[in-house]
Amino acid sequence: MTPYPYPVIVLPGIMGSALRDEYPVSPETVWTPFKLVIKAYDRITAHPDNTRFELVEPARVVKDQLFAIAYSEFVEELRHDLSPQADQPVPVFPFAYDWRQRLEGIQEALDGFIDEVIDRTKLLRHYHKEGYGTAAFPGKVNLVGHSMGGLIIAGYLKDHGDAKVAKVATIASPFRGSLEAIAKVRRCITCCHLSRAMSMPHPVYRMICFCRRAGNRELLIRWHHSSRILGLMRRQTIRSVINKPCSFSRTS
Repeated sequence: MTPYPYPVIVLPGIMGSALRDEYPVSPETVWTPFKLVIKAYDRITAHPDNTRFELVEPARVVKDQLFAIAYSEFVEELRHDLSPQADQPVPVFPFAYDWRQRLEGIQEALDGFIDEVIDRTKLLRHYHKEGYGTAAFPGKVNLVGHSMGGLIIAGYLKDHGDAKVAKVATIASPFRGSLEAIAKVRRCITCCHLSRAMSMPHPVYRMICFCRRAGNRELLIRWHHSSRILGLMRRQTIRSVINKPCSFSRTS
């Protein structure tokens, strides 16, 4: 039993991170889940010849921050509930990512972020005093993933192993695929054939339409539906997973 819980990294679901374009001298937000903010679908659509970049260039669209309405309370409650007292905080870091990109690239970014979190945690006086980063208290993290975040965690463990990971908790992650993703693609295709007056597709459908027009099949086949996070996050369950001793099991 470690003297303190391992630091936690929270990975949101698809479209749970805002996107900003850093090409303008004053960076512009081009995607956010807020309905009152314009979503520039044409500016976030990936280029079919190189999905790391945008269809409309010049641009430099990168991840911004987590969608606060969906995740801030969850992160803050974990910080509060896991910490034994105010002057001994257990770090809980949000990990925003560009959900348009390949999972492999996001996993590499996560690996670097895990190293950063471990190094930052070593600087906390109470963790340093208890020997965090030593054989007695290894430098590891706990990972919590919602929806697509759980898929990123699974891919990370497959490619990088669990040397830096103590425990994992996932929420509504479609490990067996998502039938709703297929339904959304089908509905988008239907909407694309309707007149503009009759067609009022959901933002997900419109994004898929842009992908189809750009020929970006890679992004299409990775698209899945994020379930409503507020009704699925069971904070007590996450706390019990993080505080309960466990070990990974490997299967061939």
